[in-house]
Amino acid sequence: MTKSKRRNPSSSISAQIGAMANAAAPLPKMPPHVTVRDRDIPFLHVVLRARLREEWTGPDLVLAAELARVQSDMVTESLLLDQEGTIVRNRFGEPDVNPRQRILDGLSRRSLALMRSMKLAGDAGVGDKRQLGNARALQRQAEALREGLSGESLLA
Repeated sequence: MTKSKRRNPSSSISAQIGAMANAAAPLPKMPPHVTVRDRDIPFLHVVLRARLREEWTGPDLVLAAELARVQSDMVTESLLLDQEGTIVRNRFGEPDVNPRQRILDGLSRRSLALMRSMKLAGDAGVGDKRQLGNARALQRQAEALREGLSGESLLA
């Protein structure tokens, strides 16, 4: 029987070093068959930061790219809906619900389904939840520190 790889406690020095290394590393690469549009990239960054770097698998990255695309499309459709209004005139000249509202509702349901399938909406479902939460918080602190230092020279 093989032992499963155990995660270092988030309070350990090795966990803190790992968090700093993860914060300095680029985001995980998408599988080659996945296309990410330029306008999806900000959404993808947010999705990928929802987990520790080592938690992402190939299939999860495919779903993450899809979620980023859906969220980007939701913003686009919301802006167009704001411009056009929720009530528009149909071909008979009668007031009707803007078809974009149905598109936006569908995108919203799809977004929630993707988050549930990736277990991003609440329970991570793996390991000790407190330790995982602490490890994620440590990685976020390391990322914030890296972003704060990115404009400064460490040799100055």
